[in-house]
Amino acid sequence: MTNNKKRSKIGLALGSGGAKGIAHIGVIKELEKNGIPIDMIAGASIGAMVGGAYCTTKNILSVEEVVKQTNWKQIFRMLDPKIKGGLLGGEKVKVFFSDYAGTPNFKDLKIPFIAVACDLISGETYYFNKGDVVTAVRASTSYPSFFRPVKHKNMELVDGGLSAPVPVDILRENGMDIIIAVNLDHNLVEEKYKKFTLTNVPLRSLNVMRYNLAKKEAARADIIIEPKTGNVYWDKFVNGDHIVKIGENAMKKEIEKIKNLLK
Repeated sequence: MTNNKKRSKIGLALGSGGAKGIAHIGVIKELEKNGIPIDMIAGASIGAMVGGAYCTTKNILSVEEVVKQTNWKQIFRMLDPKIKGGLLGGEKVKVFFSDYAGTPNFKDLKIPFIAVACDLISGETYYFNKGDVVTAVRASTSYPSFFRPVKHKNMELVDGGLSAPVPVDILRENGMDIIIAVNLDHNLVEEKYKKFTLTNVPLRSLNVMRYNLAKKEAARADIIIEPKTGNVYWDKFVNGDHIVKIGENAMKKEIEKIKNLLK
């Protein structure tokens, strides 16, 4: 008799988290190493950057190589100071992504991909799944006040981490059977304060909100990966190799669970 049972489709939700998102590379490396297929990726912020690059090339080692080669000269080259709407224009982020991945269209990607952004006007989550990938990544990584919002279809789009920091639901809506969520925001409450002050209370409050939103979203996944990066600041985009390893180690602990689900 012929076994016509279809394999479960696997979706990967790559969360927001700045330089902590380098751990996403390690997660994908470990999945590839174990022959775990990825049928769709949804990414918010740095998750969109890594996810978009990987879905374009399906070569995680080349994505990792970009991280290894990133230096301070390249970081400063991405800075395009502005005043209106944000400290930086963000156009050079598009150039950085294009230098690696070109200017792909969603329909040409090797793995289906969704980039998550948030509309400042309505407060709603916006999902990019067609058109220009570079613009989608630029919008998803537009951290408020730091980068200027992206104007798109009468919306003002900013960082997807504001409304869907671990984009699980959109993968379920697109027919994924098993969803692996990579939650980087679980690290946000690890920083210890000797005293709460006028300056650190607002940042701590924002981090607590992000922590709880990400926790609730990730809980709707079948497998939750929480790389123990600790507090990683933006400067770790340079010399961040060890963060890749943290992602690998976090994924290793859950590989058998995924294999069992596939069975």
